[in-house]
Amino acid sequence: MPLSSLPAPGAAPALPYLDHLREESARFRDLLAGAGGSEPVPSCPEWDADDLLWHVAEVQWFWGEIAERGLTREDEVQGLDTVRVERPVDRAGLLDHFDRSSERLQRALASRPPETELWMWHTDHTAGYIGRRQAHEALIHRVDAELAVGA
Repeated sequence: MPLSSLPAPGAAPALPYLDHLREESARFRDLLAGAGGSEPVPSCPEWDADDLLWHVAEVQWFWGEIAERGLTREDEVQGLDTVRVERPVDRAGLLDHFDRSSERLQRALASRPPETELWMWHTDHTAGYIGRRQAHEALIHRVDAELAVGA
């Protein structure tokens, strides 16, 4: 790559994080939809496949709430505990919760310019950074799902 095409020092390259989030979330879901739910997750020793599914659904629900509501303050985020979704008791409910959470997160992030300020525990408080972190989260947990189902 020629040096002239590299981003300026300190500038993040424009990578398609939302595309990666969508693709990795779909791959994750496909892997676990075909699982029984009780498969152990070797990289998360305390979890089975359904625990992993619940975790990613909850993470995507949480960041979807922040992005959809445009939350920017920690006190607003702390209030999310009062509206959290209870863990569904069956597999179909877990998959449905994941589907709704994932779709909403992707839609909410895609509807905001990457520089939009949103609450984030990191020093970068932007929708773009949340998209980047969630793409990473979906990727690593897709690998966890592959390990759980032997893919």
